[in-house]
Amino acid sequence: MEENQGIIEEKQDNIEEKQSIFERMKRYIIKPSAFFEKYRENPKYLFHLIALIVITVVSGLISINVNKQVLDGATDSLTGAEAELFNNVLGFMTSPIAIVLAAIITSLIGYYVGAFIYYIIIAKIFKGEGKFNHMMIVVLLASYPIKLQAFIKSFFPANLELSLFNTITKSVNLFTLWQLFLLITGTAVLFNMSKKKSATIFIVLFVIGVIFAVGSFSLNNAVASLQY
Repeated sequence: MEENQGIIEEKQDNIEEKQSIFERMKRYIIKPSAFFEKYRENPKYLFHLIALIVITVVSGLISINVNKQVLDGATDSLTGAEAELFNNVLGFMTSPIAIVLAAIITSLIGYYVGAFIYYIIIAKIFKGEGKFNHMMIVVLLASYPIKLQAFIKSFFPANLELSLFNTITKSVNLFTLWQLFLLITGTAVLFNMSKKKSATIFIVLFVIGVIFAVGSFSLNNAVASLQY
């Protein structure tokens, strides 16, 4: 009986390996629970880490080219040595090598630190049964919606207007809510936790993040008003 079960599982694994990228994406969107389930026994995350870094680099390069005119106009009010120094610094910061290095460094720090914090909360405080690699998988797979949003935005000029509406919509939109759903689903599956418990944890963290973003905006406005 156990031997037959092993054969069935092996066949299922072979079928999953032969699935096209489109079929995997469809499963990721329609049946995220089943998509996460396949990482329970083998939580390898290197592919997704590299893929997300590549998307970040591509988005950054596109965004720099789209916003080149805005960046070039930033030195209009400067003259002489100041303009030259600013152009040199800006030229380095917007160079392909700088964008690649920044994407790699910020991604590695962001994903590992974020996964570590979530792991402490889920596994240590709330006694989830998964390992750190499981949390890395959850964080990385839940990051694709945010990277998709950044990729789409990279084709349009950056909106530099600071407003309460922009602050809220940046924190609460289709992509961030999709990410929230994936965090809840992935944690429930890979840490043997009820969806209700997982949802409570991440919704509370999400609300705290939104409050912090709005609070930071209000504080910056208050400080700016005192300067005039």
